[in-house]
Amino acid sequence: MDNHGNHPCYKWFHADIHEYLDVSDYLALIAPRPLVVETGLIDGTFSGRNPPWASDKQVLNRARAAYGPDGAKLLHYLHYDAHHWHAGDINPTNAGRPRGVFAFAVTGPIVPGDFSWQTSSATTRRSPTLYALMNELLP
Repeated sequence: MDNHGNHPCYKWFHADIHEYLDVSDYLALIAPRPLVVETGLIDGTFSGRNPPWASDKQVLNRARAAYGPDGAKLLHYLHYDAHHWHAGDINPTNAGRPRGVFAFAVTGPIVPGDFSWQTSSATTRRSPTLYALMNELLP
């Protein structure tokens, strides 16, 4: 966030918040409740890396440790767009866009030292819509 001109509201007056917390810490506080994090395929808002969502995968991988056996409740939804919210349903301005909630197929290293998982864009269709997914995840 520091390098992409984001609003400085997350900074403190008398300390550097990065000394204490990371985004993965905030996400871990939600465990074991369901959490769906959306990332756009072409969203460079928080990262200048190529692909831009690779850093998001790393953050979610660190947060996933807090979920333990409930890891399926933490879902990383990759949609086709930029920095917009999507529900997985039909796009009225472009009906040909993919429908559904697509989650990353690989969410962490398969073997120690493997970094290829971070740039793997392979996804699986997890649910027809975000609303249907919430009905599955919530009791």
